[in-house]
Amino acid sequence: MRTFIRNLLVGGGLAGMAPLAGGQNPVWTTPPAAPATHASVSSQPVVSPFAPPDQVGFLTYWGQLAVGLRADPADPASLPPAHQEYWRAIVQGQRQKDTTAQLAAMTQLAQAYADAPRRLNLLSEHRVAKPYGVWLAEVRWSVLRGQCRLGRFDLTDVTALENPALIGILRQETQAAVDPLSSYMPRLGNPVPDPGNGGAGLSTVTVSNAIDLRPKAAYASAVLQAQLKLEPDMPGVDRVFLSRQLYAARRVFYRAMELEPQARALLVRQKELRRAQEEKARRDALRARSPSTGHGGSR
Repeated sequence: MRTFIRNLLVGGGLAGMAPLAGGQNPVWTTPPAAPATHASVSSQPVVSPFAPPDQVGFLTYWGQLAVGLRADPADPASLPPAHQEYWRAIVQGQRQKDTTAQLAAMTQLAQAYADAPRRLNLLSEHRVAKPYGVWLAEVRWSVLRGQCRLGRFDLTDVTALENPALIGILRQETQAAVDPLSSYMPRLGNPVPDPGNGGAGLSTVTVSNAIDLRPKAAYASAVLQAQLKLEPDMPGVDRVFLSRQLYAARRVFYRAMELEPQARALLVRQKELRRAQEEKARRDALRARSPSTGHGGSR
């Protein structure tokens, strides 16, 4: 019976079965092959061994899975050897919490299956119960968010598969990113932040707060710039407002960078002064407990 089903799925249906005389069991017949001409070869569509059900028919698809003619696309063992190496690196990076290595392998796999995202979705749904693009965007964000010292993220390797999910993450992060700089940000409808236009001027960026403001301004700049870059079809009003926010964040960032060396030098002097004061207090305490002066006289 299994052989009969296998032949039925491979041969194209009951049309390939030829009945025998005398009520004998039918014999499987193979239709004659078409001449191998250039026209006949080019006119035949090439069906991938991992073609989805809507290309080969649902009954044929699930039947082939049942009898072992088709590898389960959700099984990593069905991947080509090179792609299996990528998948093993992904799993290893996930287990060891090595997000950098995991991201590199996931990006390579996404690039290899840029034209077949459903193949990756089957793998990721089985592994983490979410589409591959969403999983990849979350891993990339966990790496990117700590790499914005210069006020921008490295978006070179972002793939089309993860782009929508990554845009969603950036939108959620925008408010938290700009809140620490709210006094420097333009209000809706105002072009440039200044004391008379809804924002604090750069005079409020001083040596005393430069070290605190620089990473905050860098993070806000990176989040805003990434949105503008990854979402070219953003509505015009939103793009203009985000661009103004980015301009304000960069002004704060560059001014804080200018003042940071002075701020760090001031911190060093303050530490030295505090250390000297602590040492003086320690000596005074020792002198106060000295036996020679403890009762107002000397031996």
